[in-house]
This record gives sequence, C-alpha cells and structure tokens, in this order.
Amino acid sequence: MGSETGQSGPETGTLRGGHGNRLFYRRWRAPGVEKTLLIVHGLSEHSARYLHVGGFFQARGYNVMAFDLRGHGRSEGRRGWVGRYADLGTDLEAVFQEVDARRTVVFAHSFGAQLALWFLAQSGQRPQGLVASAPWLALTEPPGPNLVRFARFLNLWWPAFGFRSGITGAKVSGDQAFLDSFEDKHLGLRVVRVRTYFEAERTAAGLRDRPRCPVPVLLAHGSDDPVTSLAETLKFFERLEAPAKELRIYPGFRHELHNETGRDTVLQDYFEWIEGRLKGKVSG
Repeated sequence: MGSETGQSGPETGTLRGGHGNRLFYRRWRAPGVEKTLLIVHGLSEHSARYLHVGGFFQARGYNVMAFDLRGHGRSEGRRGWVGRYADLGTDLEAVFQEVDARRTVVFAHSFGAQLALWFLAQSGQRPQGLVASAPWLALTEPPGPNLVRFARFLNLWWPAFGFRSGITGAKVSGDQAFLDSFEDKHLGLRVVRVRTYFEAERTAAGLRDRPRCPVPVLLAHGSDDPVTSLAETLKFFERLEAPAKELRIYPGFRHELHNETGRDTVLQDYFEWIEGRLKGKVSG
C-alpha cells in the first residue's frame, strides 16, 4: 500500500482491490485511539464528497477511512462500470484488511448502503455496526416498463451504455452552496451504465427478499427523498433480522442527509449511535 500525506486534510494513497485494481483512499488519523469509521460512498460519487464527515469524526476521536469504489473518483476501473456485483465485494474485503473490524463501524450511503448490507450478509467480516443512509432497496421513481425493456436489450448487446441519472443537486440536498463547495466535482458521474443498474436492482431485490444484517444497524432516511424509496426502507426495517436495529426518519430531508442544511444534527445522531456500539469495545 502506498501513501502520501499533504500539509492539510487526510492522508491519501492507494491499495489493491480484489483483482489487483488500485483503489484510491483518504484516511484521517486520530492519534492514540483505535476506533474507526469506514465510509462507503454511493453510485456515481466519490470520497471527496465526505471530507466534512471525515473531519467531523476525526475531531471526535475517530480514525476514518473512505475509499473510491472501482470505476469511481480516483480509483481504477471503467467509469461507473460494475460487470459483476461480487467484484465490489472483493474490493470491500480488501479495504477491510486495512482496518480492525472489531473496532470499526461502517457508514454507507445509498448504493454504498446496499453494498454494505449485501457484503455483511455474505462475508465473515463483523464490524461493530452499520449506519445505512438512504439505502438503495428500491428507487422512489423507477424507470417505466418500456425503458426497462429497452435497457434489458442493451444489457445483452451494449451493457456499458449509459443513461443519464437525472440526479441533480436539488434531489440530494437543499443546500446547493454546500454541494458546490466540494472538491473533485469533475469526478462525479452523470450516467448510470445499463449493466451496473441491473446488478444493483438484482441485489436490491435479494435484500428485500431476505432482509438481514449480522451486526447492529441504524437505518436513516429523509422523508422527502426523491431518489431511494422511503416506503421500501420502512418495510425492510419491519422485517429486518439483526442483533439490534434502529430507524430514524428526517422530516423534509432529501437523499443525502449528511449534506443537508441540518447535517450537523444528522452527524451528531450518527456519532451518538456509533458511540453506543463501540462503548467498552476500544480504548481511547
């Protein structure tokens, strides 16, 4: 694993993913403590959109690690391409080798929350908990049947074709000025590739069919989320099998709770829940 440390901000570097591809990461260190927050971002975004989250938890005594999914941000791979969902699992397994799961809680958003739920159900990794923000269990406004039929045809003959996602700033947060302040805005993706979409939808259906998580989980969702379905999160929570579970709905919030005008409240809620999972588990 290589790394380089700038004069300010987190340490950055790369690590080898499941098939040797290089994954870019950002790492905030809090000297003298062992507890860690691992961040898994959503589809078409990247770790630079979580700099404030990393700084928030570092200031409260956490080591934080965030990485760019393959094909996203500064990581290697075809932009936005997920040929096999299991490849994401091998990458996440490689990232877990960089942290101590016994002293770690995962914070994952949207597609990243879907990935984290799937991964934990499949793997032997057992972090102390999972904060799943606006998980992609179903879309609030799924594509119509004609478009789905066309996409299925493309999935056979042109699976890398990209449809515009239509997920604009107004859909994710009411604080456009804050979104405009992010670094690496040019690395965000504006399309969703056909194969990636179907891999995500297949995985979401599997999670709905068997809602389980082997670690304590906090599900969080905005009441006005136009991207991922609040109704499906509510149904998932009711049936979810987990050692402990909690649900928080934020009235008036859109898709990215941690980027809304009320983000300080959201992050404090996450912090307090995470503290409860790690209490007595670590020193520092």
